[in-house]
Amino acid sequence: PGAKLVVLPAVHLSNVEYPAEFMQAVLGFLL
Repeated sequence: PGAKLVVLPAVHLSNVEYPAEFMQAVLGFLL
């Protein structure tokens, strides 16, 4: 319950290729 799937169009390292979107997803989960 409450799970959310976030798909970023990255090739391998989503946190390097899409840092803003990655951080938004992580912080949205943590906060």
